[in-house]
Amino acid sequence: MTEPKIRFISDVRVEEGILVHAFEGWTDSGLSASMALAYLKTKASAERFAEFLPDGLFDYRSRRPVYSVSNGISQGLAWPEVTLSAGYIASEHSVVTLGGPEPDINWQLFSQLVAEAATKLGIALAIGLGAIPAPVPHTKTPPIISTSPDPALVARVGALQGRAEVPAGIQLAIEAALAEHGIPSMCIWARVPHYLSQMAWPRASLSLLETVQRVTGFRLDLGELARSAAETGEKIDEAVRHNPEAREYVAQLERIFTDQEVEAQSPSVLSDFGSVTGDQIASEIEQFLASQDQNSGDQGAEPD
Repeated sequence: MTEPKIRFISDVRVEEGILVHAFEGWTDSGLSASMALAYLKTKASAERFAEFLPDGLFDYRSRRPVYSVSNGISQGLAWPEVTLSAGYIASEHSVVTLGGPEPDINWQLFSQLVAEAATKLGIALAIGLGAIPAPVPHTKTPPIISTSPDPALVARVGALQGRAEVPAGIQLAIEAALAEHGIPSMCIWARVPHYLSQMAWPRASLSLLETVQRVTGFRLDLGELARSAAETGEKIDEAVRHNPEAREYVAQLERIFTDQEVEAQSPSVLSDFGSVTGDQIASEIEQFLASQDQNSGDQGAEPD
């Protein structure tokens, strides 16, 4: 089996910088973590300085490269990319971002490479971003929880109380490897309404970056992301208003959860609902939004 390798494109050193990482895949409900990382990269004007060779990270039978062809002429293959980029927030705070599709294989070796690179770069703090589906209503601010080997870092954000054993995302392998190298490390998780987990939900992205600000003291211009979150929320509100079952489903979630109760509740509360499921609500919301997009397109079309 090919081992993961890193290739540096340019020399970078970011004394006292932070590393923020997020990955597309299982722990990216609502695309919230990957959207947050992309927004951060844009605001930091981050430029790629290193990449991980994909042969040591991916099973191409499950994550095939994308082939482009035009009029029968091959344009080449686009391979999955996991990259490191560096930039600055407010021209003074060094930021390194790590992202791409979640690797399929060699998690431990990959995480060690990340930790070695972070040590070489002079990273002072690492924050992983993730988003997980949860029985929370979209009308509430997305609850944020944290994990870390360091209780002091967890205390700065908060955690889901109690003990749990759950399938891990690669952020947690990176968190552990960084801690072993003496780099303070934590992960921040947004809880995304389970009925929106397959749609883009920028409101959770906004909550993730607001938490990053609180932990690091960095100030980000989140205006564009806040506007996107508000617009998306209005569309979901409209879709729910047009569906009685969806209205009742969301109302039940609101009755069960207050902002304080969310952190203490268990996902088992889903068993208290009737025959309507989150998947059904999600399907109906998607259909409504698709019909709205179609109507908008029809209205904007020029008459023959």
